[in-house]
Amino acid sequence: MPCLPPKLETFYCDDSTFRISFFNFTPNNLTKISYRKNVITYWTGPKYGLNHLTEIDLSENFCDRVYDGCLKGFTSLKILRANRNYLGAFLGNDKNGQVFAYSPTLEFLNLSLNRIQFLPVNVFRNLVSLKNLNLSENSITKLKVKVSHMTNLTSLNLSSNQIPSLNHMFMSQLDIISKSSALKVDLSANPLICSCETLSFVKWMTQRKDMFASQHLYKCTSQSGWLYNENVFEILSQLQQKCTSHFGLAMGLLVSVTSFLCILCASILYRYRWKLIYLYYIARGRYRKVDLIQHGNDREYEYNAFISYADENRDFALHMFIEKLEREGNLQLCLHHRDFIPGEAIAANILSAIQKSKLVVIVLSPNFLDSYWCRYEFGGDRLTGPKDELEEMLKRDAAKHATAESAVHKNLMIADELDAERKAAALEAEI
Repeated sequence: MPCLPPKLETFYCDDSTFRISFFNFTPNNLTKISYRKNVITYWTGPKYGLNHLTEIDLSENFCDRVYDGCLKGFTSLKILRANRNYLGAFLGNDKNGQVFAYSPTLEFLNLSLNRIQFLPVNVFRNLVSLKNLNLSENSITKLKVKVSHMTNLTSLNLSSNQIPSLNHMFMSQLDIISKSSALKVDLSANPLICSCETLSFVKWMTQRKDMFASQHLYKCTSQSGWLYNENVFEILSQLQQKCTSHFGLAMGLLVSVTSFLCILCASILYRYRWKLIYLYYIARGRYRKVDLIQHGNDREYEYNAFISYADENRDFALHMFIEKLEREGNLQLCLHHRDFIPGEAIAANILSAIQKSKLVVIVLSPNFLDSYWCRYEFGGDRLTGPKDELEEMLKRDAAKHATAESAVHKNLMIADELDAERKAAALEAEI
């Protein structure tokens, strides 16, 4: 145990080859120890007998790790110079803040030139008395470290790092500190980006211009495009104008794309409206425990046939079918003007009538082909069951009506598309 003169206050051991940083000393009055430019690769501890020590200089060594409790015996320590070492990787893994866990009295900390790339959130959690923190000339890109508890902080040196901007959380912390102390922040010689993505950061800096030191050295990097090499504190209005125009363009593009998608969806819905309406009524029927899809030739039907005709052919339908088939042939027919349920949706009435009828008889005429609901009845019929004879009949009749040929062809195409949906619905019902 070294024995020191009782009145010795400063101990210099610079430019030597010391490999051990501290010894246990006999009672003394030392207030400062300097071990600059040695080969101390790690700090050991705890060490005792240095209760009056207020300043330690361990700069320009090769230190890359610190043992737990190394600073535990320095109960009065206020200044720690540890710049020009290799503590970056070690501090990056100190998630619980063990290195400075016993240094609540520390007021000055220099960690510049330590190859620091990242600092954990709680690495400085016990430095409640810190006034000056120097993290300059490292390789820090993002700052997530907690500093809001440093209410006495007056100088934060972050110059010559790789910081493009500060995140909202860190800016909020600096605002908290500035309310209780005259904080000065140095962000000079960092690759600051001036763009729409960092607009809030540039605006925050401009509004708090007095907080920043060396303001003439704050330049926008090449990633800022047309604002390259401009002073950050002088480009806010230009950047806001640019970002506003970009916002308008983005909104216009968004509205255009949304409108296009809406029109596209509406077109698809209109194109397949019969399929969708039919599927809707099938789902509603299942919900009401009504089986709208049946298979097999042994089914008992309520009607022998559903007669599909245009209103212009109503007299023909009444004479031909009611007189000849119902009264003379003793058949039960479904006619829309007589048997449809009042108040029910037309589409629902049509589909229900087709389901309840063994056959569907179409009175094909130009008026039939011009009627939307007649064509819907034809489409619904194809959805509910295969009727090849009906299709052949339509084709034969279409050949006899040259004026209606294109309309029939159109309806047959619709029927082919709807037939695929019918098969899928039938398969689902079987499962």
